[in-house]
Amino acid sequence: MLNLTRREKNVLLYLVFLYIAGSAIFFGKKVFFKVDDNLTDNRVIETNFKKLADQVDSNFFSSEFSDVKDSTETPVSLCININKATKEDLMKIKGIGSATAEKIIEYRLSNGNFNSINELTKIHGIGEKTLERIKGEVTIE
Repeated sequence: MLNLTRREKNVLLYLVFLYIAGSAIFFGKKVFFKVDDNLTDNRVIETNFKKLADQVDSNFFSSEFSDVKDSTETPVSLCININKATKEDLMKIKGIGSATAEKIIEYRLSNGNFNSINELTKIHGIGEKTLERIKGEVTIE
């Protein structure tokens, strides 16, 4: 056949053995471990992680505040104190933008602390409807 030395035959056999062993490992992983090629994609891993994190958050909050869920008011610990809040804090209230937050702070500086949440209606841009909508999100204490 081929005129190979004993050493060349051994090297050739060694290379064939490595090829067969590598192929067996490669196909064995796919069959026995069912490795999904998509799992190596970082976007898939990130998406799955975010879904899992959202499930953990929703499970935590649903059990933590189960009695608050049905209520229209926000828990006091999550309410924003309009007498101490910064502009950024006030902007977290739904319906309060940058300009209205500044007006609240200006009113507070010129008139002192709010004595009642209803005093917010004295600020231009906050009417009765807005007050009713945000009443559960603010506090004066």
